[in-house]
Amino acid sequence: MKHSKNKITSKQLVSASIFCTIITITRIASCFIPIRTIIGFIIIASIYLGPPVGASIGFVSVLVSNFFVGHGLWTPFQLLAVIIIALLTGFIFKREKLVENKIFLLFWSIICVAIYSINMLVYSLTNANAGFWPVIISHFTVKIWIEFARLISTIMIVFIFTKPIGKIIKR
Repeated sequence: MKHSKNKITSKQLVSASIFCTIITITRIASCFIPIRTIIGFIIIASIYLGPPVGASIGFVSVLVSNFFVGHGLWTPFQLLAVIIIALLTGFIFKREKLVENKIFLLFWSIICVAIYSINMLVYSLTNANAGFWPVIISHFTVKIWIEFARLISTIMIVFIFTKPIGKIIKR
């Protein structure tokens, strides 16, 4: 789907709702298994549906899934992170030939996970009373495995599902 100023079609709306459902269900399941899927699917959605639709998918998915996994002071930071990721991805991948470049997809996945992680680090810094360095050290020692799982999950989802989902959406 081209990134245009046209109205959203029913096909785009159905695709967006399916993405929201997949992301919400997998985020709820991520409470039990260490798979973090949100960034990978937002990257794919933003590539094929465009920046505004990708940002909407990210916003709705985080908001709805947080009803199940828990809302908190971190919710606005999560929303901001997924919106930034969706908008940047949609604008960078306007030319769909970049999707074929696996090395670029790999680096972009790493950058997106870094954007999300840095945004959540900012949340940790703004809500901690312990000082700068203790928060940084505790954030990285405790969350290093979670961020590693998020990185591996994002890369796997982007590499496995980008082409099949692209073929389905382009039909």
